[in-house]
Amino acid sequence: MGFAWMHEALDTTASGGRLVLHVFCGPRRFIRELFVQGTTEDLEAARAHGARLGPPDGQDGRGGRGRRTGP
Repeated sequence: MGFAWMHEALDTTASGGRLVLHVFCGPRRFIRELFVQGTTEDLEAARAHGARLGPPDGQDGRGGRGRRTGP
């Protein structure tokens, strides 16, 4: 499956078009990985400092009584 732009000479079914697409998508993927890494590190740091993450008890949107404490 490929994309072809009507107003530009870019066809992703050809090797040159795929190269251009990868050049455009590479920085986006890199930035996404930076965001994921930063978020993961921040969550781990919050857990290490004893923070409770997630919705408050009874407000998880499932209609239940909140978090389960047993098996």
